[in-house]
Amino acid sequence: MNLNELLDEKVVQIYGEVITVGELCLSLLSFGALLTVFRLTFRRWLPRYFRIEEISLEEQRRTRRLTGLVFILLLAAALLPITGLNPMLYEGFTYYFRTSTLIVILAVFFAARLVDRIISRILAHNYSIKQEAMRNIAPNVEASRPPLPPRRMAQPLIYLGAVFLLFGIMDFNLSFTFATVQSSFSQLLQAVIILVGARFLVWIVSELALFPYFQNRSVDIGAQYAVNQLLKYVIYTLALLWALEVAGLKLTLLWGGAAALLVGLGLGLQQTFNDLVCGVILLSERAVEVGDVLDVDGLIGTVRKIGLRTSLVETRDNRTVILPNSKLVADKVVNWSHDELKARFTVSVGVAYGSDTELVRKILLQVAEAHPKSLKKPAPFVRFMNFGDSSLDFELFFWSREFLKIEDVRSDMRFEIDRLFRENNVTIPFPQRDVWMR
Repeated sequence: MNLNELLDEKVVQIYGEVITVGELCLSLLSFGALLTVFRLTFRRWLPRYFRIEEISLEEQRRTRRLTGLVFILLLAAALLPITGLNPMLYEGFTYYFRTSTLIVILAVFFAARLVDRIISRILAHNYSIKQEAMRNIAPNVEASRPPLPPRRMAQPLIYLGAVFLLFGIMDFNLSFTFATVQSSFSQLLQAVIILVGARFLVWIVSELALFPYFQNRSVDIGAQYAVNQLLKYVIYTLALLWALEVAGLKLTLLWGGAAALLVGLGLGLQQTFNDLVCGVILLSERAVEVGDVLDVDGLIGTVRKIGLRTSLVETRDNRTVILPNSKLVADKVVNWSHDELKARFTVSVGVAYGSDTELVRKILLQVAEAHPKSLKKPAPFVRFMNFGDSSLDFELFFWSREFLKIEDVRSDMRFEIDRLFRENNVTIPFPQRDVWMR
């Protein structure tokens, strides 16, 4: 008797159900493996998870109950085939449904809930640590929109994976043909899982995995954003191609159709493609980064987001302006904060002829040195610019890091200059002209 014959040997018949040696061995092995995993889970893995993630006692009890329910259902599914208590609930031409199948469905559902609870907790804990570190590194940098909570990133992938697992266990598949593409329900589900998994992978890499590296290397916020965006585009592109291949679409046909489509749309969407290319250039060259203060044709604001086609700039009055990326690449753009987080600014003033110029110089320097937004190094200085028609023209030069609110700083200095001039009898003349008649 060979091994196959031995495994097919009838052991017992219970309620009309024949139990073979192979089924008995498989059930006993499954039962033993589940008991081993059960003991490891409750004695080692769960206590370690509770300790590391600082889980409350109430949450620990809920997690233990859910874990125990999953193992009970799996043990029942493993033992039913050898007890004879596994009647056929439905039997078709290509598909059948037993009691153990129903129990497995429940086990997978509760297992998905358990994995969702644990993974979401771990992600939320690590994400909160990252957010706190980000606030310490760059307290003034705000996100252009509130980030998605970690739970919403993990849940779709977990439950889609559970559905795919159930279809595999039940051997359920529905094939169909659309045009010349032959596919099936499971293939479409795999394609969706790939796309959702790519979204989750992008979040893990950009929000958690790369952050310790950025911290250790002291990478600035703008460079972090550029690296994350480029990685996102690469991952999404590869995932899309993989999903199309899995769904049954031949990529050779796709490339041929895409080439013809690009030729047809090239003229009509030339500017759009230009903006797309400029978006990649901005992210790779990093001439403009998130958090930079720009002056674009008189529009001054902070870069909040660099997208693939457009960028978002928040102005001084908290308005968000959407700029095409080609404007940031091709046009003249003044980046106040690209190399250094300080710039030189000026305040101009004229005094009457006959005024004490040294006193004027002293007052202007006093104003600049006293203002909290004016840097001490480099030190401010004063230039006697010109002998004007009606006044002696001076210019106060100072450095500041207050790019967006620099007009408020200048206004404060002008108020203080006017006050000190009045106290010291320094006159600011108004334009006048003498006309001599003969």
